[in-house]
Amino acid sequence: MLIICDIDSGGIFNYAKPLYEKLKNVKKIDFYYRTGGFFNRIIYYLNLIRKLNKTYQFIDIQSLSWPMTLLVILIKKLSDSFKLVFESHDDPLTTRTKYRPMFIRKLILKNSDLIIAHSKYNERIIKNLGFKNVFYIPLGPYVEKPKKISQNRAKSIININLNKRILLFFGIITPDKGLDVLLRALKIVSEREKNILLLIVGSVKKEWVRWEDYEKLILNLNIKNFIKTKLEYIGLDKLTPYMYASDIIIMPYREITNSSIPFVTYEFKKPIIATNIGATKEIVIDNKTGLLVEKENEKELAKKILKIINNKKILKKMGDEGFKLLNTKYSWNTISKKYLFTLR
Repeated sequence: MLIICDIDSGGIFNYAKPLYEKLKNVKKIDFYYRTGGFFNRIIYYLNLIRKLNKTYQFIDIQSLSWPMTLLVILIKKLSDSFKLVFESHDDPLTTRTKYRPMFIRKLILKNSDLIIAHSKYNERIIKNLGFKNVFYIPLGPYVEKPKKISQNRAKSIININLNKRILLFFGIITPDKGLDVLLRALKIVSEREKNILLLIVGSVKKEWVRWEDYEKLILNLNIKNFIKTKLEYIGLDKLTPYMYASDIIIMPYREITNSSIPFVTYEFKKPIIATNIGATKEIVIDNKTGLLVEKENEKELAKKILKIINNKKILKKMGDEGFKLLNTKYSWNTISKKYLFTLR
């Protein structure tokens, strides 16, 4: 078996690599992924062609990276020597995939012998498109365990006042993430809770959104003093102090099929406030591992933040429940068994 991934960090790579690590002791399996840079991309595709000419029973493609996937489909049609497994991280109809022509998306799905959806929500969508060979397997936790540090130590590392109550928004900034909704909610929260601080950590997807628009909104709302930003990609090795410094992770998304953020959050024993859509309403258990709110509703979001931000007992209980869920329902033992059973 060969697992192929078109990236080497973040996103689906953080599912593909631990899946490979878990399976390699029980199944003959190779893992091939692309590193950054133009020339590396060329070398990657040339090597991929050579690998695809080897004898594999299954080729597992991670996500809708269509140039790579079309190459695999072409070789499959020419050789008819392997079964194609397509792992659908994002809904094929969402904003994140709209720049890939629909006929290509359907071509990929049509030529897959097995489709793995990483949320029940995505599984329903793909089945509604007419595909029957779809199975749900959740995303899982990161293999690397975070080094434990105290919240005060974490705040000191990133230069935050120790008395502040911290909200964290992290990940790639795109319109579907709803950061503007969170900013309007922060305005309401800051009028009642002066000791609040919002951390915004992540790179801006410049093709889709301008940071200047958020800056303008921040100025109009007069909330600049309640915000600290780190506008760059932060890998897991650098994310630790931001997670431990935070009290609540906020996911105010307008649209989401899957996200690894809840799994990261649960690893750090933090609660989540998220919109009641897509995969988040499957992963975030309302009033147990976090709180769910309606999308585009800054008033409800603000209300839920204020409800728990100063209740350390509830924050800890929710964080503990998320960690427990991560190590049972979403453990790699559970996921790998489901994966192997699906291939039978």
